[in-house]
Amino acid sequence: MTIAQPADQSKGGWTANGNPGERDLAVHKDGITLTVMGAVVCGRPIRQESMQKQLTSHFQNLFAYDHCLVFFHLTYAYIKDVEEVIEY
Repeated sequence: MTIAQPADQSKGGWTANGNPGERDLAVHKDGITLTVMGAVVCGRPIRQESMQKQLTSHFQNLFAYDHCLVFFHLTYAYIKDVEEVIEY
């Protein structure tokens, strides 16, 4: 029985600039990527355009990191109105 192997901060896929992407966590088994996780910190109000762009960019990059069936996007929200992140 082969156990799935996690790899943190491993390179994979591509960024919008054509550089290798840096995945926060990828789980592999028998040379196949089972899942990829990307995380981002929301430390400013979501109504700020720069924060919206950062959240959107991290979400879109996730799909370029590898070909698998399950992707996880984790947002750490250090803001007063966490509901804004969920609604966004």
